[in-house]
Amino acid sequence: MTNVLPIAVTALMLVGCPPTTPIDTGDTLPPGSTQFVQISAGEYHNCGITPDQTVVCWGSDANDQCDAPEGSYSMVAAGALRSAALDLLGNVDGWGNRYNRDYEGDFVFVSAGYHHICAIGSDAYVKCWGSDTDGQVTPPEGIGFTQIASGYRHNCGVATDGTIACWGNDREGQSTPPAGSYTMATAGKMHSCALATDGTIACWGKDDYGQAQAPSGTFVYVATGHWHSCAVDTGGSVQCWGNNEYGESDAPDGTFTHVVAGGYHSCAINGTGPATCWGMDDYEQATAP
Repeated sequence: MTNVLPIAVTALMLVGCPPTTPIDTGDTLPPGSTQFVQISAGEYHNCGITPDQTVVCWGSDANDQCDAPEGSYSMVAAGALRSAALDLLGNVDGWGNRYNRDYEGDFVFVSAGYHHICAIGSDAYVKCWGSDTDGQVTPPEGIGFTQIASGYRHNCGVATDGTIACWGNDREGQSTPPAGSYTMATAGKMHSCALATDGTIACWGKDDYGQAQAPSGTFVYVATGHWHSCAVDTGGSVQCWGNNEYGESDAPDGTFTHVVAGGYHSCAINGTGPATCWGMDDYEQATAP
């Protein structure tokens, strides 16, 4: 991509059985003390880039997905059991489960899905690696992208002409985007959303919790989780919709610029600053450092 967004758009939404006895069921926890310029939410963990370009992760570390490498990075993406970051030379460093690996290249954007990773090269073309059970690591040929997002077993992105293109699993219609002109796409577990050039949000795919029923109004950022979605409106407030079993859609008051949605939790930041998180906290994924 050519305009790397301040927040990795991998608002992820991955499978896995949620714990049966949640520690936190909706309270917004106090912001942490660590400053971030970019954050990304995985299923049960998060990672962020600090002002000194290091990676900090928190939450579940069952597969070493929080064991971030040392070094300087411009962007990080959190998946289900893996994480990946873009170093200053354009290489992708991965950590976590076996589907993750380093990949040398000239990349400008990275996203992480359930068992796969995708990255945009400086030529605007996408390369993906990992599990390809549903064609999720086989991007469309001949299409350049400015931004991409990886979900469970599908991906969506904004093509250079402003349209949305998706690939991978389409069982619930999550890879069949509407026509129009967009600036940002995001992929959840089985639904997707995109931010149109006029600031409105379009969502499609599975809608059993109302996660694809975007509110009216104009927005500057959108994110999708397992079964919920969140967005930052033009006034800086966060609005969430969809499943709220663990309080993941109970957005706090405050002014924010970016929001990310994980499996059953959400986090937001305001420019460069601490992360504020809410929702499930069984693995301290909502307890920002």
